[in-house]
Amino acid sequence: MTNNEYNRQLQKEKGKRITYIIVGVIGVALFLFIPVIGLIIIILATFLFSRSKKMIKEEIGAKIAQDVIGRYIDDLIYDPHGSFDTTIINGIYMDFPNYDRIHSNDLIKGTYKGHRLMMCDLRLSERQTTSNGRGTRTHYVTVFAGPYIAISFDKTITSSVTVSHHRFFSQGNIKMESEHFNENYNVTSESEHDAFYILTPQMMERIERINALAGDDIYICFDHSGFIYIAVNNDQNNFEISFDHDDTTKIKEDFDKQFIYILRFIDELLEGIH
Repeated sequence: MTNNEYNRQLQKEKGKRITYIIVGVIGVALFLFIPVIGLIIIILATFLFSRSKKMIKEEIGAKIAQDVIGRYIDDLIYDPHGSFDTTIINGIYMDFPNYDRIHSNDLIKGTYKGHRLMMCDLRLSERQTTSNGRGTRTHYVTVFAGPYIAISFDKTITSSVTVSHHRFFSQGNIKMESEHFNENYNVTSESEHDAFYILTPQMMERIERINALAGDDIYICFDHSGFIYIAVNNDQNNFEISFDHDDTTKIKEDFDKQFIYILRFIDELLEGIH
């Protein structure tokens, strides 16, 4: 589709969503006087609004995202509703906070600069129970939200090496030669040799640089399977079209910035590992 065709489709769907919002407001007003009819209208408006939002993501957002990502990734497979196998997330030690629920979407697979790549948007939530004296209430609190990336690398190690920020509930078992690095990061591995082999002074500088770029917590695992896993806790959900978007040229620019931002983390680590 051309930009003009995307724009016409986007404006059409945004017009529908505005209509559904108006209908929903009418339903709320009617609910005060005729509850059954008002409730039916609210449910119908909510359903139609949700369906329109899904259509914008699938029919417009997904195609634009694929166009943008395809500029950088060879053999691209992009699935807006695809997710990582939970056994991968649970099986890689990333020093995440405790979590009970995993949700991921926007699955990307392909090849980047000759390296196998997988990534998704990941959300981890912890189940919490509160009591008010009359009963208990269970709810979920997000403990991580952001991109989760797996990129292959060429060095051979026997034990995984994980790097994460210092937190009161977590502490690494390896101390590096840099006191500054030790003050800010946990390093965990079953092999001190592998930790020093991977975390050269140059690599530690790169990790500090990408953490400054993120402005948030990063989690990195150099896994013995031959992949680097990178997670950035920046509370971002990439490749989403917001209600404010009204031009697909701007959407492409936003998606391009989002993906280049992610590739900068990958480039720093790949360049440091060589």
